[in-house]
Amino acid sequence: MPSSNKTIGLLYDAHMLQHKPHSSSPERPSRLQAIIDLLEKSTIHDHLEKLPVRQAELSELERVHTSEYLARAEREIKSGARLLDDPDTTVSTHSWDAALYAAGAAIGAVDYAITSPNKRSFAVVRPPGHHALPNQAMGFCILNNVAVAAAHAVAVHGLKRIMIVDIDVHHGNGTEEIFYDSENVLFVSLHQPAYPFTGAPSDVGKDSGTGHNINVLIPVGSTGKAYMDVLHEIIVPAAEKFKPEIILVSAGYDAHWRSGEYVQRIGMCLTSHDYFKIAKVLAEIADEHCEGRIAGVLEGGYDLDSLAHSVEQTLASWLHLPAPFDPVGSPPSRMVKKVDMKAIISEVKAIHNL
Repeated sequence: MPSSNKTIGLLYDAHMLQHKPHSSSPERPSRLQAIIDLLEKSTIHDHLEKLPVRQAELSELERVHTSEYLARAEREIKSGARLLDDPDTTVSTHSWDAALYAAGAAIGAVDYAITSPNKRSFAVVRPPGHHALPNQAMGFCILNNVAVAAAHAVAVHGLKRIMIVDIDVHHGNGTEEIFYDSENVLFVSLHQPAYPFTGAPSDVGKDSGTGHNINVLIPVGSTGKAYMDVLHEIIVPAAEKFKPEIILVSAGYDAHWRSGEYVQRIGMCLTSHDYFKIAKVLAEIADEHCEGRIAGVLEGGYDLDSLAHSVEQTLASWLHLPAPFDPVGSPPSRMVKKVDMKAIISEVKAIHNL
């Protein structure tokens, strides 16, 4: 039955603005501020329940990260390091505290989705997390927020089937590695074949996790139609097969056509309104299998206007409200490619018997 809730739990804390990468980084504090500023004046504002955020505890992080990495990352950041493990992950003195709040917000989003009658939540967080590996930072990510949240759902709430859908334009390689042999997590990533150069359809998991890792390559120049085709032909039947108890969304918005101006080699053509439609299908899966439980955790998205409006569209969709006006609009025709998803979808369906 469709959820009839008219409230979403919103998790955000200003401490996350204190993570200040190098000035050249597109992953900047104004990303969160743009989202919060828009939501404050949005028509959906009165439907948002603002929830307190705490820092994640070490024991919660150690479910997905090694203790050695956590100790090293905290030490290096607090001692004034400007880079953590790779050239993309630039940090500042307060980045560790910000990362703990981001992971804590993701945990809070899961708690709310499971225990609240409203069953919907969204964590507006940074630094993002889906590239963070068990033992190292990567690609703007220090802690793998959505992985910490999924492990929390298993350890604390006793859930046995968590479905993570990663809609960021980049493959969620960290999340994949963390749960690659897990029977409890079905990880699905829709991504452009580019950085971090992982996420092949043939990577299906191992041991108890075999078949629980689904990668779908989306060609450059694709529009929302490609994503909708994948949702209906791969993700819906995969959910029917797995029967998840909660949906977690690694909510990256860098497949929006405007993001290519900020991050090299991005060439997708989604609009903010496309995210309304994507969110609707994911909520329908949650209604069908999870009693409506769905939690979003922010990942990428670097153009401030399109990011803020895409988050607004997502939340409106989960509230069963009309789509807000999208002032950013559609991509120029020169960006859009003629994409045939049939062969891509057929390959993935054959690999996973969908």
